[in-house]
Amino acid sequence: MLRLNISLLSLGILDIVFIVLILLLIYIVIYYIQNKIKSSIIYDELLNFCEENKYTYIIHKNQKYDITIENDEFLMYIRLVKLPKDSIVTVNSKSTWQLKYGKRKQKREYLSSRFLNEIVPFLNFNPTSEEKKIIRLVLFYPTCDMILKYLNESEIKEVKTTDTVYGFKTMPYNKFYENFKDLFIDNNKVDSLLEKKELTK
Repeated sequence: MLRLNISLLSLGILDIVFIVLILLLIYIVIYYIQNKIKSSIIYDELLNFCEENKYTYIIHKNQKYDITIENDEFLMYIRLVKLPKDSIVTVNSKSTWQLKYGKRKQKREYLSSRFLNEIVPFLNFNPTSEEKKIIRLVLFYPTCDMILKYLNESEIKEVKTTDTVYGFKTMPYNKFYENFKDLFIDNNKVDSLLEKKELTK
């Protein structure tokens, strides 16, 4: 133990900084590789799902959306959003979605938050088709604890997989396959509640 302490003391400040930077670089590389692997797995799983159901599956780059899935009856635009562990998403308005994350001190309390500005272009994306049903899906991966929507300053409601929020479907990735049929349900209950609140003001 004494020898270890002497060795550390003999290191210069630059040596210590260099070691810290190397360790930080290793951590970043490992984190990046892990994220790439997870993303690749998701893309592969979606591809397998589409092949099994005879859907056309296309990955898009540098677009407002990441994936399209379609057949003769529907065209689905999917925006993938990676979330940290222990997170929830709240929909404040059509183009303002907020992420809260971090270790919870108490139930539904999170240490950090930020707005999901990266999805705003997709939220403003409004494709049309006379031949196919258009579905716009915000898909959170690997998962999120809950998706909520504010009805007003004091009231909030959980968004279910059957709900449509401002014309969008949204759900955690881990619910996508078992609730795929819910994406075709035009349940505007959450939006209707909001409209009713606004009319009674």
